[in-house]
Amino acid sequence: MRIAIVGSGRVGQALGRCWADTGHEVVFGVRDPEDPKHSGLGDRAAPAEAVSGADAVLVALPWTATGWAAPAW
Repeated sequence: MRIAIVGSGRVGQALGRCWADTGHEVVFGVRDPEDPKHSGLGDRAAPAEAVSGADAVLVALPWTATGWAAPAW
């Protein structure tokens, strides 16, 4: 299964590692795939490219990055 993970934080990396270890193809969608800070992620692409053709997509972004207002719980 091809899994796209939009975001490269702790949650996305942990799940991506687990899925890759079980044989899934994992690609990370990041703003700048060439940025050296993402070199340890493995396959990476721009978010739109990463999700294209993916069987599953995980959005692993901080809530503030979504542009939605904080929930009033």
